[in-house]
Amino acid sequence: MITTEVLIADGEYYDRGNGCVDADGYPHFVVCETRDLVYVSWDGASWQHEVALHKTTGSLFGSAIGIHAGLVHIVTIYRTGIYPNYTYYLLYVTNSGGSWVEETLVSGTAIMVEFPYLALDSTGLLHIVWATRTGVPYTRTIKYTYGSTGAWTTETILADSVSFTAQLPMFRLRMDATDTPYVLTTDANDLVLYARVGGVWVGTMLVENCAGDTAGVELLIDAAGKLHVLYVDYSEDRLHHLHDESGAWAAVTTTTAYNNFQSYIRAACSGAGQLHVIGADYGPNPVTSMSFVRYSERDGGEWSGGDAIDTGAYEVYDFAFTASARGWFMLYSPDNGYYGLFAYYEVFESPEPPTPSVSGQGFDLLVGALDIYVAPVGTALPAVTETPVAPWVYLGETDGEQIITHGGALQYWWDNEHQGPRKAVRPEEQLTVNFSLVGLTLETYARVLYEVANVAPGAEITPTKRLSLERGFAPAACALLLRGEALSPYGMLPGYYWFEHGVFVGEPQLVWARDKRVALECEYGTIDDGLLVVHAGDSDYSSCLFDPDGTPALEVVATYDTLAEDTLPEGTQRLLYGIAADDTHIFQTYYDVSTGTAKVFKIPYRNSEGVFTGSLTGASWVSIESSYVGMSNEPFACAVDDNYVYVGTERGLFILDKSTLIQLGACEYIAEPWNGAPFLQQIILSADGQHVYGGGSGFGMAVFDISDPENPTYLYYDALHDCEYLVYDGERYLYVVDDSWSFAVFDMSLPASPVLAYFSDQIFGGTNYQCGGHLSEDVLALGEVDGEARVQLFNVSDRTDPVLLYSYLLPGTVLDTVYDVWVVGDYLLVLTADASSQRLLLIKRGTYSIITELQLNDFPDRSSYGFCHVLVVDDRYVIVNLLQLYVAVIDCCAPIFE
Repeated sequence: MITTEVLIADGEYYDRGNGCVDADGYPHFVVCETRDLVYVSWDGASWQHEVALHKTTGSLFGSAIGIHAGLVHIVTIYRTGIYPNYTYYLLYVTNSGGSWVEETLVSGTAIMVEFPYLALDSTGLLHIVWATRTGVPYTRTIKYTYGSTGAWTTETILADSVSFTAQLPMFRLRMDATDTPYVLTTDANDLVLYARVGGVWVGTMLVENCAGDTAGVELLIDAAGKLHVLYVDYSEDRLHHLHDESGAWAAVTTTTAYNNFQSYIRAACSGAGQLHVIGADYGPNPVTSMSFVRYSERDGGEWSGGDAIDTGAYEVYDFAFTASARGWFMLYSPDNGYYGLFAYYEVFESPEPPTPSVSGQGFDLLVGALDIYVAPVGTALPAVTETPVAPWVYLGETDGEQIITHGGALQYWWDNEHQGPRKAVRPEEQLTVNFSLVGLTLETYARVLYEVANVAPGAEITPTKRLSLERGFAPAACALLLRGEALSPYGMLPGYYWFEHGVFVGEPQLVWARDKRVALECEYGTIDDGLLVVHAGDSDYSSCLFDPDGTPALEVVATYDTLAEDTLPEGTQRLLYGIAADDTHIFQTYYDVSTGTAKVFKIPYRNSEGVFTGSLTGASWVSIESSYVGMSNEPFACAVDDNYVYVGTERGLFILDKSTLIQLGACEYIAEPWNGAPFLQQIILSADGQHVYGGGSGFGMAVFDISDPENPTYLYYDALHDCEYLVYDGERYLYVVDDSWSFAVFDMSLPASPVLAYFSDQIFGGTNYQCGGHLSEDVLALGEVDGEARVQLFNVSDRTDPVLLYSYLLPGTVLDTVYDVWVVGDYLLVLTADASSQRLLLIKRGTYSIITELQLNDFPDRSSYGFCHVLVVDDRYVIVNLLQLYVAVIDCCAPIFE
């Protein structure tokens, strides 16, 4: 079965790329797009794209990838300068510690670095083969480097002085079961295999003067440890195959049916030892016939296949196989005017029935630290909100990274000696849960080892401990309960996993938890059909988002035309920016372009009886008076408390009396290293009401003391963390995402001395303008536009360790832009726009489906732009400012009638 999917359709991709598979059989690819090293991986549910390395100048090319124990290893070439004075670098990039780290292995101006390829041995040690080229005629040196970060050893495999004209050397590096490296390469037109034996490279001439496509050589090691060499002879367009028979190389016949391989071939070996080769036969331009062929010893040592894949202008980039003979590869296609890399994955089902296995896909529906309880089999299950009582025994708390695996592979056979239908059964099925208990005690260890009631709950307080650690012949069965307040697809609410009948398996291991406490790594597996119950309680959120019959309702009930009272001369322009509100008034910042003046509207919208309806009137307004006379002063953000209005502009922080809009004071200067007015696109009031946190793109982040509103001063300035997004948890932690899309979390316990509690330059993709952010309970939502519009939701139950919870891609009908986002209870509000309309989406978290959407098009079309915002008051009233220069009040509840 063959399945094709376009992963990358970008004409700027030109590097041939490389691929591998991980221990779970999932594919990982790497390609270069001029200055971006792009990492593409399959997580079992969807393809993930990530920029592992970005350069602002020069170009990247010639990448290779490998993975071991979850750690991704990439080597690539980086070139800077102008021809002929290039400088080349051989770079090593890895995702150590959850972020991408770059290391230079080789650099030089007199050499050209070429064709890196890598392999990993059984210990995870990295092995790289690469080449340098100098002079004319070219002097090529083939190099071999091995080691790990900061500790590398380099050796020369082959030094030669041959004038290559059209043909270029291509390497393949493989490791056998004894961790011996083998390198297949070409010396002029000779095909040579090198092996590193006793620290010395020994070469074996395989084919002299083979007029082959030297970019199409392949080296494979099958399941039995036998070496196979594949190459294409261009003189006859034929695939050739050599393999090692006890030290003597023998040729394998590949019949004429498998001729006409005229491009780069790529090959891989399945876990069953079957070789798979894919290549292309160039037909009449631009049509190419793509096919693959197979070979295995179990088939009598014969080649078979020739299966057609597709027609089109294709070239093969790389090919990788899992142990179960499922393969992925990448293709290049210049069809339809594109001359970039198109990455595909292809699946080849092995003709052998799979071996039954209970290994399966891991999942975790309850995210966060959970409490662990055990009890004798048959013990009644407590309610989701009740604390378990005896005979349930409390073992401790997990580190929040529990994983449940559901396994049970099918076994196939053919009835009636292959004359009847194909049959399938699932002989085994099991659930396994892995978790780590933190705060290890001897009593906990004894319970996990032996049986539920082995240790009395009060035993922890005895000064002398004497406990049996004998497990005995038969493991003791027990019920297992994982429970607690956790984030799930159903919201932030109490929930639990319940395993009715199982045993602790494996050997419990001592590990370090994130907070440096000792933890016990445990594994529990079910042993009967009572697999699992997941129960989630009712949400505690108080959110009025339903009308009486349970249907979500969004209705515009009031609007304010920002051109109706503070009018503009004909032909001039006004822009709307930040918005804030209290119980009675909306405060809207705006900018009059012709005068460069910052202004604030104070718009009455509500009294004790509720929100006004229809067109709002009676607003007052005021200009922000800046010391920077004659200079523009765009007002990006505002905030209010009981007494004051705070406005952040490109010229500083301004404080107004809320009742009169009289300007009281301003902070318009920050000393070195800024030496100018603070550029404030974002401002947020602190929990104590004595500070304002602010920041802006290219400026950084700053803290202002507002205890004296007539003389606000800055306490702290950080130029290293630019601020496009600023989100506050309302208590202690401030989230800053800068214009280079690094993600920083600051502990604001001491506002004058914030402490950086977390930093990553990989967790968020970002965009080049503000797209909204909001934190509610333990969910942080950030808008993102990076080719596509999406909302990234993070679990911040651990405020200092944001974890991506869900990436919500807006449907194609509203794809263009995200303006702002807001989390309200079980819902997500997204203000978005496309070419024809502006709309507010109400999205149900968990299912991430659009419950309803409100079109915001019933306004005159005006030439305007700015940052549109969403503001929710009392979990009911949504206030938005629109591109059409209106402010709208939306009621999220239909009126309830007696």
